[in-house]
Amino acid sequence: MLVLVLAANYLLMFVGWERRGPVQLSFDRLLLLKTSATNAGNKAFWVNRIGDFGFILGVLLIFRTFGSLDFGKRVAASRHHAR
Repeated sequence: MLVLVLAANYLLMFVGWERRGPVQLSFDRLLLLKTSATNAGNKAFWVNRIGDFGFILGVLLIFRTFGSLDFGKRVAASRHHAR
C-alpha cells in the first residue's frame, strides 16, 4: 500500500495497485466461509481484473500522449498543451 501512495509515476503506482491485490485476497479468503460470499469474492476478482486492464490502457495512453509517466512531467506537459 505504501508503494501505491508514494509512487512518483504511473507505472510504479500500478505496481503498488497490483501488490495490494493478493494481500486483500488473502484477508478476504478468511472471511469467505459461505458459498454466496465465495461467489461474491470471485465476481469481485474478475471485476478487479477488468479494472486493471483499464488502468494499463490508461497508463499506455498517458505515455503515448505525454511521452512520460512521471506525475510532474505530465502536469507540465498538460499545461503546455492547454495553452
